[in-house]
Amino acid sequence: MEGENRDDVRDAVVDMCERLLCNPVIHNYKITVIPQDYACGCSDCE
Repeated sequence: MEGENRDDVRDAVVDMCERLLCNPVIHNYKITVIPQDYACGCSDCE
């Protein structure tokens, strides 16, 4: 997901998770915001 403001992006993802992916009453989930420069997750990019 693209966006300039990290908090706005996180809020949008939380909203999507709660409405589309899970029932927050019975499911747990974790959201991690990764800057685009590190999106691949490999150690070479850090």
